[in-house]
Amino acid sequence: MRPTCCSLYVLIDGRTANAAEPVAYLLQQQRQAVVLGERTAGAMLSSATLPLAGGLALSLAVADYVAPDGRRLEERPVRPTMT
Repeated sequence: MRPTCCSLYVLIDGRTANAAEPVAYLLQQQRQAVVLGERTAGAMLSSATLPLAGGLALSLAVADYVAPDGRRLEERPVRPTMT
């Protein structure tokens, strides 16, 4: 899949996570970029960290990313257009 309007290349790998994954996926699906590299981590949840007593903290998943095509991005990692 080639971009339709420009020459934008996005590099991803197994450590690409959080907000970078939906950006790469959406650019790829809209044919605005060629995604290069390796499959992403699949860690597309937004989390909130709450400090607790004694220096501890609690991290909670508070949202997930859903693409315009209905795909829940947490369920499947982004696969590159080219490796």
